[in-house]
Amino acid sequence: MRVAEADLDGADVTVGARARISFTDAARNALVIPAEAIVAEREGTVAYVLSGGAAGRRAIRLGYDDGATVEVLEGLALGEVVLV
Repeated sequence: MRVAEADLDGADVTVGARARISFTDAARNALVIPAEAIVAEREGTVAYVLSGGAAGRRAIRLGYDDGATVEVLEGLALGEVVLV
């Protein structure tokens, strides 16, 4: 969940007031992988990466998850082949 704060000092806001808001994804250039590629293990979260013709287990740290894809904050590099 993301939380946003707004500075409402001086705004004409009353109980029951309505507002129109929109959310933008600040991580537009994020490295994302399919959710199906993520494996939860006792030791942590991993993905399997193809390297030199063999699958290698890689510990990863995750960020934003939209249900279909998940942002990878650490553990993978752009261009690596992730097994699903």
